[in-house]
Amino acid sequence: MSSALASTVTANYRRSPFKSASSTRNSRMPPVTFAMTTSPWGCWEPEQNRSLDRDSGTSCPSYPRHARLLKKDKRMKKKSLKTETHGMRLSLGDLEGQGGEGEVYRARNVATGETLAVKLFADKFRTPDTIQRIRYLARLNIQNESPVLFGPIDTIVNGEVGHVSRWADGVSLEDILKNPQFTLMDGIQMCLAIAQGVGVLHAKQVAHGDIQSLNIKVHMDGGAARVALIDFDNYRSPAVPLPRMMGQHLYMAPELRQRSDAVPDVGSDKYELAIVFHEILLLRHPAAGYDATEDGFLNAMCSGVWTQDRARNRKDGSALGGYPVTILNADIENLFRRSLSRDIGMRPGAFDWKDALSKALNAVGVCPSCGVQFIVDSSKVACPLTSCRKKFPDLRLVFKGREIPLNSGAVAVGRPDLGGAHKVSARHAVFHKIGPETWVTAVGSNPTFRLAGGKWFQLTNNMKLLVQKGDKLRFADVEAELA
Repeated sequence: MSSALASTVTANYRRSPFKSASSTRNSRMPPVTFAMTTSPWGCWEPEQNRSLDRDSGTSCPSYPRHARLLKKDKRMKKKSLKTETHGMRLSLGDLEGQGGEGEVYRARNVATGETLAVKLFADKFRTPDTIQRIRYLARLNIQNESPVLFGPIDTIVNGEVGHVSRWADGVSLEDILKNPQFTLMDGIQMCLAIAQGVGVLHAKQVAHGDIQSLNIKVHMDGGAARVALIDFDNYRSPAVPLPRMMGQHLYMAPELRQRSDAVPDVGSDKYELAIVFHEILLLRHPAAGYDATEDGFLNAMCSGVWTQDRARNRKDGSALGGYPVTILNADIENLFRRSLSRDIGMRPGAFDWKDALSKALNAVGVCPSCGVQFIVDSSKVACPLTSCRKKFPDLRLVFKGREIPLNSGAVAVGRPDLGGAHKVSARHAVFHKIGPETWVTAVGSNPTFRLAGGKWFQLTNNMKLLVQKGDKLRFADVEAELA
């Protein structure tokens, strides 16, 4: 990952959701309280005796954490296990994670030597429902549908109850976001991969049920980020019994906080997906600025609005740390606006995100003054970073000692502008300035050329070409240079 981000965004405000919590500045996980678990493998279990305020619209009930968390110092002795379907013999290694539902071990396939992940459920979860759920998910083979999905590939039911999945290399997104060293383009690529994987999952009528930064791993492979979505234990499918847990406190959708009968589904996945993307693209939680108290945080999460929406508060969020909202484009801002709605039908799907992110990836520009990346669109006339704000320089078309400033959205150049040369069309080319970039489109009946490698190459009409200072163009027989 590039270190460019570190030089431009010096503070990462992914802190505890409550400012009063005693934690490091970069830690978003407060001390363990009645309301949450810090385990990467734990999530919320609904309680039947919760008190709910359904009429207020924003007030959210507290969620007691699962009563039985495994002790941190507990270790299972190394032993051999055999999977149910494929008969793989597994040698258990180190304990990698533990939480309310069970423990995760690094394991080795005795026959092949392949490293795998084994989840063994705690006593309370060794039930027929659990076995039915993991068998169904293993049969779906979701890992064959997308390289992002690291779901179960086999089950364990001989004495222990658990499942085995491919081992996901890398570190958790949570750890990466505590000290981000990636560019906006890197972040968009990560979001694209996650959106693709979740879209495949949803197309099979399966909800992950616990999309969060601890359930996403990122591995750098030759400069490219490989993303893995892990921990499907809380998934939702109409084919199996309902999941037992609710999700993680920082990501839960309003309906999961406020309804006693609510269960994670595709709709709540869409909400959680937006929270993760917000943290990746802007390096802060959507409730940042509303987290002075637990009530403030919960009200922001249940409000149904994107609290950092420039259309609402005319602020870019830069005072909250991370990136200003202005590095985004209108399409992605609209997706955040819809995703955080209380109206589940308004929330865009994963493939909606994939389409918008694909377009954004091809529109990433760089401020020539400070080097920060942002998504280029016509609204960007200066650097969106608060510490820079420098206006993007304008190009000039120079020919025979005359100049044509290219300082507006669209500048048409033709015969009257180029000295009346009869071979030049009345409207020969159009220059568009979009952010820091200038593009030329040939539109004349006579050809337009660009000098490259000492040769003139004809431009295809009605196709945009990115140009920069020093480029030489020829409009029919009139030569000009960009300065």
